[in-house]
Amino acid sequence: MNDDKLVAQSNTYYNNFHHTYCYLNIELFADWHSTSHVFSQLKQKVKTGLQVMLPSNNHSLIALLKANDFQLKRRCFECVFTQNDLKEPLLASKSQLIKLEANNLDKCAQTYAKYYQQVHADISPLTASLADLIAAFLQASFA
Repeated sequence: MNDDKLVAQSNTYYNNFHHTYCYLNIELFADWHSTSHVFSQLKQKVKTGLQVMLPSNNHSLIALLKANDFQLKRRCFECVFTQNDLKEPLLASKSQLIKLEANNLDKCAQTYAKYYQQVHADISPLTASLADLIAAFLQASFA
């Protein structure tokens, strides 16, 4: 009889803007402590460093990653706002916002791309061109 049970599941992916690391999505199903060989084998196979992004309330996965020498590089925060929190009322439509700001959009995209490049330099350096990042920003702006 086989007593093996699934304790975790993971998939890997690459970010088009950051080729320095292989990203992991890890889902734990049970306590799993003897993993150092798994991470080292995976690192050898993908031939890059490993990176994991996860919510701060996933304490069991955080403990597992710390026990396997992963380092916290950045914390991100999300805030939820309602219209009542705004100093000025929202415009009637997204197209109005874009129309009002279209003459500054290129400058905004350039500023955003340079900022993005700076804040990622020590964490996961930008490996795509600034032009590609700007194009993605502009595409997302009109999505």
